[in-house]
Amino acid sequence: MSLADIPEPTDHGLEAPPCPLCGGVRYRLLLSQTRDRLYGKPGVFQVQACSGCGLAATWPRPAASRLGDYYRNAYSGKALARTRAWQTGWLGRWAARARLRAVESLGRLGPLGPLSAVLDVGCGYGEFLRTVRRRSDCQVCGIDMDSEMARLATSHSGGACVAGEWMQHDWGGQRFELITFFQSLEHFPDPVAALQRAQQQLAPDGLCVVELPDFSSPWRHVFGRFWMPLVVPQHLYHFDPRSLSLALEQAGLRPLRRTSMWFPIESTVSLGLALHALARRLDPGFRLDWRRASTWLLLAPLVLWWPLVELPTQTLFWLLGRTGNQLVIARKA
Repeated sequence: MSLADIPEPTDHGLEAPPCPLCGGVRYRLLLSQTRDRLYGKPGVFQVQACSGCGLAATWPRPAASRLGDYYRNAYSGKALARTRAWQTGWLGRWAARARLRAVESLGRLGPLGPLSAVLDVGCGYGEFLRTVRRRSDCQVCGIDMDSEMARLATSHSGGACVAGEWMQHDWGGQRFELITFFQSLEHFPDPVAALQRAQQQLAPDGLCVVELPDFSSPWRHVFGRFWMPLVVPQHLYHFDPRSLSLALEQAGLRPLRRTSMWFPIESTVSLGLALHALARRLDPGFRLDWRRASTWLLLAPLVLWWPLVELPTQTLFWLLGRTGNQLVIARKA
């Protein structure tokens, strides 16, 4: 089934599960009045930090039976063409190459060849798998919740991509030299269990790569609930370097190296979300329309912000390892 086929929700029940890192049930408020500002899904949520270990979470969060409602037409369905254009466009191709370079330079991964197998969890349209296969001619596999996305990823990457849930799909006796979670681990209701599954599927001495937002980013402290990578409630957990390392270690994976990924739209889009919210507050009927002067007034500061603020600060944060996007490489312990 495609996620686009999920019916509209009739309610938005919430749940407050224990922390997956320490089992704690006491949380302290970090951000209130957070909402899905990228895709416009309904609901107002909170981001709280576990009092025991500090892991930030969307807490309480939509009940497990309702999580699929927040993905309909956000990444697939009506949004499939947009997702495909982003992942296969120049920016998506650049991101795939940057990820592969990071794995090759930081992971001490042996040379991949026709007998090697790579698995991407949450493969999307399969651009990273296509990049890996063209570089090394290895076997590539992927899994994605959306059936149409998995079908297109198979065609695009030349690999075997399946639709289903990571925690339930049976891979038989197949083992992988490399398993990747690119912008997907934060979506799992239990990220530690997802990493444990990866540890079980890795070949001896195999590598697991996780890329996701860095909640300790300086821009997160500046923009708060308008910070672009927040993406609630789809992002159930919000990792900083310490909490991500703890999750990997609990899953039986030994972190090797961490790096910040250059993320040259982090503050620009965050500023745009804040300005859009301000415009809606001043004029409840405001909407983006290229024929309206108000839209151009909103975009004008962003055009100046990107070269004057975004590029120099993002480069500095990248050199300091403090951008809003982190990548960690871990080896099977």
